[in-house]
Amino acid sequence: MKPSSISLAKITRPILAGIFPRERLFRLLDRCRKRPIIWISGPPGSGKTTLVSSYIEARKLNNLWYRIDEGDDDVSMFFNYMNRAVKMAGQPKKSTLPHFTSEYLNNIFTFVPQYFEDFYSRFKKGPSVIVFDNYQRVRAQSLFHKVINIGLSKIPEGINIIIISRSDMPPVLARMRANYLPEVISWNELRLTLEELEGIVRMKGLGNQPREIIQNLHDKTNGWVAGLVLMLEKAKTDNIETQMLNMLMPDGIFDYFTTEIFDKMDSRIQDFLLKTAMFPRMTSRMAESLTGNGKADRILTDLTRDNHFTEKYLQHEPVYQYQPLFREFLLSCAKDSFTQDNLSRVQRRAASILIEFELIDDAAGLLCETCNWEELVKLILKHAQSLLAQGRTQTLENWLASLPADIIENNSWIFYWKGLCRLPFSSGESLEYFERAFHLFEAQQDMSGICLAWSGAVESIVYNSELTRLDQWISIFDEHNHVFKKEFEARVASCVFIALVLSQPQHPEIDYWAERALSLSQKSGDISIKIQTLLYMTWHNTFKGDFAKAAFVLDSLREITQLKTITPLDLLKIKDMEAFYYWLTAKHEQCRKTVSDGLELSRKTGVHIIDYFLLGHGAANALSMGDPAKSKRLLQKMASSPVILHVWEKSLYHFLVTWEALLQQDLTKALLHAELALKLAFDAGVPQIKAICHIEKAHVMHELREHKKADEHLELARNIGKVIKSQIIEFMCFLFDSQFAFDRGEETSGTVSLQKAMAIGRRQRYVNTFIWLAPVMARLCAKAIEAGIEVEYVQDIVKKRCLIPDIPPLHIENWPWPLKIFTLGRFGLVKDGKPVRFSGKVQKKPLSMLKALITFGGREVNESQLIDALWYDADGDVAHKSFATTLHRLRKLIGNEKAIQLREGRVTLDHRYCWVDVWAFERILGQADAAWKGMMSEKDMAQIIRLSERAIEMYKGAFLAGETDQPWTISFRERLRSKFLRNVGKVGFYWEHFGDLNKAVNCYLKGLEVDDLAEEFYQRLMICYQRLGRRAEALATYNRCGHTLSAVLGVEPSLETEVIYKSLLTG
Repeated sequence: MKPSSISLAKITRPILAGIFPRERLFRLLDRCRKRPIIWISGPPGSGKTTLVSSYIEARKLNNLWYRIDEGDDDVSMFFNYMNRAVKMAGQPKKSTLPHFTSEYLNNIFTFVPQYFEDFYSRFKKGPSVIVFDNYQRVRAQSLFHKVINIGLSKIPEGINIIIISRSDMPPVLARMRANYLPEVISWNELRLTLEELEGIVRMKGLGNQPREIIQNLHDKTNGWVAGLVLMLEKAKTDNIETQMLNMLMPDGIFDYFTTEIFDKMDSRIQDFLLKTAMFPRMTSRMAESLTGNGKADRILTDLTRDNHFTEKYLQHEPVYQYQPLFREFLLSCAKDSFTQDNLSRVQRRAASILIEFELIDDAAGLLCETCNWEELVKLILKHAQSLLAQGRTQTLENWLASLPADIIENNSWIFYWKGLCRLPFSSGESLEYFERAFHLFEAQQDMSGICLAWSGAVESIVYNSELTRLDQWISIFDEHNHVFKKEFEARVASCVFIALVLSQPQHPEIDYWAERALSLSQKSGDISIKIQTLLYMTWHNTFKGDFAKAAFVLDSLREITQLKTITPLDLLKIKDMEAFYYWLTAKHEQCRKTVSDGLELSRKTGVHIIDYFLLGHGAANALSMGDPAKSKRLLQKMASSPVILHVWEKSLYHFLVTWEALLQQDLTKALLHAELALKLAFDAGVPQIKAICHIEKAHVMHELREHKKADEHLELARNIGKVIKSQIIEFMCFLFDSQFAFDRGEETSGTVSLQKAMAIGRRQRYVNTFIWLAPVMARLCAKAIEAGIEVEYVQDIVKKRCLIPDIPPLHIENWPWPLKIFTLGRFGLVKDGKPVRFSGKVQKKPLSMLKALITFGGREVNESQLIDALWYDADGDVAHKSFATTLHRLRKLIGNEKAIQLREGRVTLDHRYCWVDVWAFERILGQADAAWKGMMSEKDMAQIIRLSERAIEMYKGAFLAGETDQPWTISFRERLRSKFLRNVGKVGFYWEHFGDLNKAVNCYLKGLEVDDLAEEFYQRLMICYQRLGRRAEALATYNRCGHTLSAVLGVEPSLETEVIYKSLLTG
């Protein structure tokens, strides 16, 4: 016989011999099955189980039978047996039903609906009946009732649930009756009719009895099946006597069992019955082992055949069970018949056999009942691990709780298992048990216990997020490092690594422990330890800023997600780590999808332990990508979370709210939450979290103009970053250093810090930070590109993060603009760094519209102004349609809908997305002109000249030189030319009078390259050459001037030019 045969009797329909078919009730059941739920209640012995089993047999229905007992108070046992019942019922489906584990207990009412939907989907072939027998065995306060209630609410069409109980529905199920869902068959319907009673009498071989006897039997038994069966058993040897009937009522049944059945049995059978009653269920081999009776199989077969209140279940080997009333009677007799010593001896032997046959629940119940604590402790220690693996934490806790204090006082292993039981629910209480267990193991020099209790203590600290206590346990580990046993190396190594990551990430051996933990977990085949190790390796490398290594480790985790054995909790942890990584690497869409998938998985499975971090990383992603509405929704969900939060989680929330407040410029709110985030980070004790919160607090203090405090917090963060060797923290510190310096007007120190930051960023390819403030980053990137700092890398940041400074940096031509438009000296478009090729007449009108738009200023240009320029000869409606069509074609040509906006009949070329050379020229020239008018120090003059010379470089020629036939270009073209010439004159004059004549010469030559009709520049060149002693070049300049003016304009040089020329000749 396979050991599981007896336990499978719980999910096997009983096989009963010699059963009278009650067609009246069969027809009633047929009618009742029009509704999904049937509740059958009646006193013991009223034939409930027999009725349902015989009905299923008669109607040949697909069925699943579940016999409820006290063990179902632990709902994990219920789900475990339900899964086995589905397999045994042969319901085909590739995937298995979800395995219930302890993480579901925190939100079981999400798990249960999904479970039952999946469960019911297995029953597709024809009508099916699911039977829950002995419902009264579960205590009234049990969670089991709520589980069943949810299951009953999900019943699909074609399935009936039949619940058999001695009592009416418990209150938790009463609302079904209010909704008219269940059909109820009560004692009134279960009572035998005269005809049924007469049929049973005939079936028992007692022939046709007088009507008076039948009526008396019916009156006295009140239709009670058990009473009738007992009476008829007596009638096989004696006449039916009405005076005996009173003994057959439920209240007198024990007396009848005694006088009419038990006392008339052979003493060996009596002994057999009294001893085997210790078993809730048994096989003949179990009975023989307990009683020593070699005829156990024959006795049990006869009892079943003769309807002596014995039920039979067909498995690999038949399993027998006494009818509950009869077993109660036998147990009562055993207490009276055996001496206390003999009874205890039988009970101990029965418990031993139950253990041998792996019926540990029945064994534990018997050991508790007999106060056999020594054997119960042995049972617990042997099976605790497997119970926890099955998710049966509640069962194990109940057994542990039953042990008296004096039994467990010095039992280290009992405290260890208590610690594991409490870990998912009360990590603080769990740690107390692990600490006590550890010290007991230490005193006993139990190396295995020391390993496991140390690991448990670390796990409970991590779970509770009070990570400041890890240093103590790391020190304890160092003291005991030599005693840790090989069979526990994987778990210990993983816990050592995790403790170092969260408490001492700078530890010189942290990488060693990471590799060792991973290697040992792979050798041990323990997937949970491998997942735990890989998760913290990813977290550690991400906080170090080594994203390449973090990505490599994540790939290993993703491979594990394909395993069928992975638990929902582990899958959710991996999802969360992916979201964390995607956020910090600015893979926004992947992060959004991962968070969404993770939350959907938690909803389906009911495992919500990771929800808070998923919401947090989703909110961080939204803040980083500039989606305030999304971040607000997620933060609101975090604020209203029903989950009991630890300090780490609370710190995350306040960190995110601070970030949101900074983006909203709500500094009062930002300061409040920044202080909370930092305090909670210190309470948690994680160096990486403390550093990030210091950086955030520094930014808040800087915005509040508390510069000294800002620098102090930034320095504290930098020191942590250096100690733990975190490139990402150092990167952030240098970035904010540069921001703070620039804001204070300290350009030199700001540039130095920016160089350091961008050098780190380029090496690591950073495109995000823990506190991404887009306006700040846009400004810093503009500064970097303008200063020539890591230009290619910074351009990559700008493009990937779509950075747009508050004031578009039109003066920075190599800013990675989505669209660049050149109009000075030539017309051209560069889109995403590539020149746009124009072909055919199709593009002519859209390009003309673009040119006109720029000519008219590019901002809020009236539609009518563009129509007058481009469709001056068209009617109003036609012109408007042409305008709309051309605008559509222009947007398509540019490829950026945001670049050209139309609002209330006004068209704007958005300078956040477009760079136009003429805009940049005018911006720079405007800055220079404003500066010329101010007070000029030597430093100011250097900046003015730099701007002015840059404007000269930008002016490559006349505005839209190829559009001279378009009258609407003339005025703007000439205005720009005039500005250019005036600027060249100012710069040349400056260099002439400050003694650098060569620079003046170069300035005038550049002016003439662009406009060779500017006679003033020829004049100034001639004078400069003369002063430099370069007479030949001065004369050549005069000749060039005369030739150009004559050829182009047909005029002679001016009198002033001639005067200069004559001075050259005489000089």
